[in-house]
Amino acid sequence: MVFYFTCEYKDPGGEPYIVYMGADKYENEGLIEWGQTRDVWFHVDGLSSAHVYLRLPLAAAQDAGVRCGDLLDRIPDPVVEEMCQLVKANSIEGCKRASVMVVWTPWANLHKDETCMQAGAVGFHDSKLRRLRRIDKDKSIVKKLEKTRREAHPDLQQERLQYERDAIRWRKNRDKANRDSKNAREKAERDAARREIEERHAARDAFLAGANAPPPPPDPFLVDALEDARRDAQFPEKAARRRAGDGTSGLDAALSQLEVEGAASAAAPGEAEAEAAPPAWEAEAAARETMGAKKRWLHERGYGDATPKDHDGDARRALAAVQLGKLSDDADDAEAAQERRDEREALEAIFGDDLRPADAARPDDVCVVVAGHEPPAGAPPLVLDVLVANVAPAYPRTAPAVCVSGGGLSEAELRCVGAALAARCKADEGPVVFDLVAAAADEAAAAKVKAEEAQRAAAEERARQQRAALLGSSSSTGAGRGVSSRGDAKARLGAFAGGKGGRGRGRGRGRGRGAPAAPKAVDDLLYGDCSDDSSDGDDMWDVGGVKMEL
Repeated sequence: MVFYFTCEYKDPGGEPYIVYMGADKYENEGLIEWGQTRDVWFHVDGLSSAHVYLRLPLAAAQDAGVRCGDLLDRIPDPVVEEMCQLVKANSIEGCKRASVMVVWTPWANLHKDETCMQAGAVGFHDSKLRRLRRIDKDKSIVKKLEKTRREAHPDLQQERLQYERDAIRWRKNRDKANRDSKNAREKAERDAARREIEERHAARDAFLAGANAPPPPPDPFLVDALEDARRDAQFPEKAARRRAGDGTSGLDAALSQLEVEGAASAAAPGEAEAEAAPPAWEAEAAARETMGAKKRWLHERGYGDATPKDHDGDARRALAAVQLGKLSDDADDAEAAQERRDEREALEAIFGDDLRPADAARPDDVCVVVAGHEPPAGAPPLVLDVLVANVAPAYPRTAPAVCVSGGGLSEAELRCVGAALAARCKADEGPVVFDLVAAAADEAAAAKVKAEEAQRAAAEERARQQRAALLGSSSSTGAGRGVSSRGDAKARLGAFAGGKGGRGRGRGRGRGRGAPAAPKAVDDLLYGDCSDDSSDGDDMWDVGGVKMEL
């Protein structure tokens, strides 16, 4: 027979603590033999008393692990107090004393040697796992526990087997919950990393397409007009010298005298007209106004060299023949048509109003606005055409013809983009329209950059040629004016320019014939202000304030 009690306090999970003890020392032998690993044994230290066991809830015992010391730490202090009062009250000698020492330890730490121990006597495997406490009598706690007392005849062996099965099941559920939690956490981390990568790719695509692109960094070589105006107003002499040349080299002054500035100023209106000229796409759009419908359609997509008359008069077939090499001979089938319809439904859900309505005569062709490309002011949007009808009836099993129009691109740039997209179609299999829309913006940006680099290189080449032409004309002009310039120099310098006994062919007189022809500006830079100081009859000249004898 076993006596059961109920503690006033409960486990933090809401489960009650089970308290039981044997009726006598012989009953205690069964409790010692068939105890459970979650049981804690209480006894009065040094005195005879009942063997009282505290059974922890399943979750608390399993969380504590296999170490006995962890199991003792799981017992709340009020429960320990109740157990100590109960074991003291059930001691013949201890109940008469005011205070006694109570010892408790896990059931797994009890040691029983049946060969040399009497009934009810136990020892310990490890005395360090014992806990001791001095307890004073408290009748109120004992009365509450005695009110919950009940008797039972349990099958201790069966209870132990059931507990072991429940413990295994509980550990499996805990391990499964831990795995699910770990998998969920790792999945969340992967999703966050994937979203971060997608955001970086979206930012990159937006930057390449020109949408929401960050402002360019400041150019250290960019001219600040306001700062230049302020500096010119503060230092007018420097501003005048900068407009006429830096004035520190003979080349600037010589070019000034040789009327290079006049040539440059004559060329300036042409440059201004070139800057004021409309962009290439506007000029080409104006030129297409006088073309026929089919020819204009081809020119709008950069394929003006295709001839519609060689392909049944169909401009689309002419463009496809240029891109694909030859038109597809495959026949349309129901499966390919169904795939094209499914693709169009998906495109309508993705692009919405950017997808142009299907043409009744060509229901399989796709025309969609490329929203990722930002055209210049006044230019139509960039439009992608995927040609299927009468061109590639077996699409998506065969590559369709692809072209783009608008977007502020020239015909050469449009053809470059269309050719790049057509090559992408040949390399891919299956529906490709969605991928082409994303790639069209990238290809358009790349074509624009390539065209700007070509224009910049051409402008640099023209500037180099103009500079070479100006320098050549300056040399010829200086040689043609050699006679008069030499005469002017001799008129100013007299015998200084050519030695004694010579005579110049200009308006002035000189003393030598071997003086080289030089422009007036070069004479001024080389000789400065030369004045005649020969009043004393000697050949003395004042050159820049220095007396020189000729």
